[in-house]
Amino acid sequence: MSMRRLNLELSEEAYETLEMLRQRLDKTSKAEVLRSAVALLQLAAAEKAKGKKLAILNGDEEVDVRIEII
Repeated sequence: MSMRRLNLELSEEAYETLEMLRQRLDKTSKAEVLRSAVALLQLAAAEKAKGKKLAILNGDEEVDVRIEII
């Protein structure tokens, strides 16, 4: 798999959030966090195209939050 380079500018808040996520998710780099985010968004878009919705379930497996991101 070939890799492509991407340079981007982030606000200080976005950069700090990215670093916090890197630490929380135990990723080795911010690029790894972004790759995971892209994969999750790709999955959400594919499922939305099938008429499905994204949600967060609570401990009882009930919908706690519905997410409309696309």
